[in-house]
Amino acid sequence: MKKTKICILIPVLSMTAVMTSFMSLSSILAEIGKSFPDASSSQVQLIYTIGSLIALPIMLLAGRAANYISKKYLTLFGLTVMLAGGILPIFAHSALWMLYLSSSLLGFGMAFVNIIGSTILSDHFQGVEKGTVMGFNSAAFSLGGAALSWATGAIAARTFWTDSYLVFLIIVPVIIITFIMLPKDEVVPPQSSESGEKVLNGRILFFALLNFVSSVFINAYSSNIAMFLDETGLGGADVSGMVSSIYMLIGIPAGMLLGIVLKALKRNTVGIMSFCIAAGMFCIAVAQNLPMVYLGTFLAGIGFSIRTPANNTFASNLVPAVSAGMGIALVNAFSSIGNFASPIIVNAVSSAIGGDIRTVFSVCTAALVLLGIIYVVLNPIRKEDL
Repeated sequence: MKKTKICILIPVLSMTAVMTSFMSLSSILAEIGKSFPDASSSQVQLIYTIGSLIALPIMLLAGRAANYISKKYLTLFGLTVMLAGGILPIFAHSALWMLYLSSSLLGFGMAFVNIIGSTILSDHFQGVEKGTVMGFNSAAFSLGGAALSWATGAIAARTFWTDSYLVFLIIVPVIIITFIMLPKDEVVPPQSSESGEKVLNGRILFFALLNFVSSVFINAYSSNIAMFLDETGLGGADVSGMVSSIYMLIGIPAGMLLGIVLKALKRNTVGIMSFCIAAGMFCIAVAQNLPMVYLGTFLAGIGFSIRTPANNTFASNLVPAVSAGMGIALVNAFSSIGNFASPIIVNAVSSAIGGDIRTVFSVCTAALVLLGIIYVVLNPIRKEDL
């Protein structure tokens, strides 16, 4: 790999790793809930999901802005906003709205980092090499998520949950690395004939819609696992952090093997990963001990870690090359809507059938099996999109 590409890859992988600092909040939701006893589960889960709602329009904005502003400056901006949101609760945490504001800023910054980082990789890598570096990106995502999830849970178990927000200081060295290493790209605004309306073809819209529905049930893992462990008596914040770390850590080998997986499963990759996540959700739904929870987490983690970069790879290939950023942004925006709506929809369905926290994972199992079938039968991805 050329030196220029390495100088691009290192800062992108670094920013991807810290982007998962937002996901690490899932391991302390139960502890936060204890500080706000009058708040419902959905209100506490909103701390984790509101960032996805905020990210929705920002992802589309980021995809468009990349045509007119240097991607280096956009990523530095996103990282700085993430840092501000991450450290806010250290100083202000007496009300839920303060945590909502923190998560909103995290979602805002994360949207820029996510879309621009994936677009940079799509711009500089093609074909099999693109799938490989997207896999590296997924591995960095998983490594960062595992380390930060463990850290937040461990800190909350030993001190107080507000101290867990100190993990966001890891963003500081990433800003420095990005500023020094990431080359400033030449901005070439697209001609009117190359504009974003080419993104809006039927196949990518259907693919984005499937991602919305999938995200509703996949995100339920992260927003419910801490509460599951707490309510079933299987563990506290430290165990939750460990479980969340496993969920992300398994993505390291999974991401590194993405190129091989895409070559083997081809256009059915996303659908088969839905079955894998469903198997993990089922294991947790019936778990009576931690080993079963770990098995479920392992399976769900594999599916999530392969599905996410595969989505970005297919999204960039479902549209003309000039619109890759907008294609990735569109699919991720729909996923963000699903992440935000997840606790609302999943909790409502679970309550309607009179279930408990285990029912949440049972509902997700059934939904993901159905979605896997839909992906395989009505797959919008063609052979030429690989």
